[in-house]
Order: sequence, then structure tokens, then C-alpha cells
Amino acid sequence: MTAALQVDGLTRAYGALRAVDDVTMTVRAGARHALIGPNGAGKSTMFKLLSGEVRPSAGRIHYFGEDITGRSQPRRARMRIAQTYQHSSVFMPLTVAENVALATQRVQGIGTVWWRGADRYRERASAAHECLVAVGLADRSGDHVSALSHGERRQLELALALAARPRLLLLDEPTAGMSPTESADFVRLVKTLPDDLTVIVVEHDLDVVFSLATDISVLHHGRLLATGTPAEVSADPAVQEAYLSWSVTDDDVEEEFR
Repeated sequence: MTAALQVDGLTRAYGALRAVDDVTMTVRAGARHALIGPNGAGKSTMFKLLSGEVRPSAGRIHYFGEDITGRSQPRRARMRIAQTYQHSSVFMPLTVAENVALATQRVQGIGTVWWRGADRYRERASAAHECLVAVGLADRSGDHVSALSHGERRQLELALALAARPRLLLLDEPTAGMSPTESADFVRLVKTLPDDLTVIVVEHDLDVVFSLATDISVLHHGRLLATGTPAEVSADPAVQEAYLSWSVTDDDVEEEFR
């Protein structure tokens, strides 16, 4: 089994609180791997550790065999680790196409040249169009982002991430605020992504998780409670017990440390 990510003994402490506590897990290449758990389980902190936003107190992270534990978030992005955020992060005054074009411009190393209009970079426009086709927004390319629905903005954020040509895609609560129909549409969209793209998703909607994930890891009080296929995880007595008192309306404990 080829590992896209190998996490060994990963720990993040805030004083006496261990938001992530000695987690060891493997994310196989090409998997749709979900991180779930009751509130306060450490999901948000784990996501930040994987993205490089937060440095671990202990442990190592290997990405396709390379130790990236000390790599910054921008450096990891250059290593083709892309992510979307729980809260929308797009340029509202720009059009859909302009948002994606900015992302593709960055990836292609095209700087700002004052004597040449950005729209003359054909490679940039072509790459942006491909990303929009991939997420089903090609027909909205000329619309301003402010005209998009919440679900469509999520699709646009996915297009921005795909513009980075990632090998690993991190999705943070991608269906938060979506209607059931929008969530189902998003699941179908993620399922169409290339098989060689590894996806890690932090998600509280279990319908989304079990519709999408090939592998699931369950965190509880910062520790890894269980990992396996959806069938294995759902049948685990410890997982069932941990979810008995789970309320998705409460904020995670680690949110206090953002």
C-alpha cells in the first residue's frame, strides 16, 4: 500500500491540553479519507497540523515518503498540497473566471507585468477553464462571485484548489451551511475527481462522510479511536459509544486556540 501521508505520534499541546494526542495513522494514495469525531475531538487541530498552519509539539508527518514535519504551509502548497477552508475564501468583487485565473497564474509562475494585460496569457485562461469545467461552473465563468449560491461558492473554492494541481487535497467542512441537495451535489462532484488525487476531508455530516469516504479515522479527546473502512468504523462499539452524546451545534474545543 502506497501512503500519501504517514503520521506518527503526532501531538499538539496547548499547555496541559492535548488537542491532538499521539496520533498515528496512514492515508493511502488515492483514498477519500474522512476525519470525524465528536466536538472537541481534535479534528480542526489535526487538519491544521496536516496543512502546516500549526506546528506539532511532537511526532512526524511524511508525505509520499518525504518528511514534511517542519515545512511551512506555503512550502507544502508548493509541494502540491492544496486545501479549502471552512469559511469562504474567494474574491467577491471578481468574476468566477477571474478568481480561478489568479490561482492558475500563481501556479504557472506568471508575475504581474504592467505592459501586458493578464488576459493575454492563453495558458492561464485555458487552465482556469479546465478547472471550472471540472467543478461544473463553466457556464458561470463570467458571473461575479456575489451572484453565486453558497453551494456554488464551495464549488468555486474547489476549483481554486484544483488549480494548484494537487496530489493531496484537504477539505475542511466542505458542506457546512449547504442544503441536503447541495451537499449531495458536492459529494457527486468530489467523486468525479481523479483517482490518483488523495483527498482528506474533515466533515461533521455523517451522511456526506459515508457517501464519500473510502476510509475513516475517528478522533476522540485528541486520540485516534478507530480507523478503517466505513463498514468497520460504523460497527465499532467504541465509535458508537463516543457518538451517543455528540451535538454538532457546539464548537470544537480547539476553536478557542485559533
